[in-house]
Amino acid sequence: MRVTRRSVSADSGLTIRVHERAVIASDGFRYPLSDQFFFLYLLLAWQRRLPNAPDEGYVGCDLIRRLPYWEKNSLVSVGKQVRRHVVQMERQGRNVIDYRDRIKGPFRLGVPPDAVRFDVAAREVQAGRRPRRGGLPLKTDSPRR
Repeated sequence: MRVTRRSVSADSGLTIRVHERAVIASDGFRYPLSDQFFFLYLLLAWQRRLPNAPDEGYVGCDLIRRLPYWEKNSLVSVGKQVRRHVVQMERQGRNVIDYRDRIKGPFRLGVPPDAVRFDVAAREVQAGRRPRRGGLPLKTDSPRR
């Protein structure tokens, strides 16, 4: 199992500000994220915080593609976009995304589960049926290839 080296220390923490759609590192760095990538970080953070998370919190491109702003992409396109983002964050010394395969994934947030915080109650993040409020509105239609 291959896992990427992170640019940021594993001791670093992240705060997910759901209503602001912002991700902020423990040192105050604000990740420059589009709405598309905010939802990716939100999903990765949620999976990382789950007790007994399946597959150690790793998320496949098929699940990422069910997020808002990702649904029209193929699996390969999802992986390539995440990879480009990882490379960009590595260049800034700010990558917190682990992966097993550079493009195919799966991907996970590389900070310890207890270092991930949300500014809203877990039930609000989980409900996610209101995209305008920043939850996890996963599409339930059948996946494309």
